[in-house]
Amino acid sequence: MSYTVEFEPEAINDLTDLGETIRERILTKINWLSGNSDQIKP
Repeated sequence: MSYTVEFEPEAINDLTDLGETIRERILTKINWLSGNSDQIKP
């Protein structure tokens, strides 16, 4: 199952304030989580 992630304006502002490397790592992980949530075990 895949999910769509929508960012609130405040989240976009917060991401913009981060350095490029950190922002890319966060967005890469969020993207991975949205497509692989079925592989995560609580």
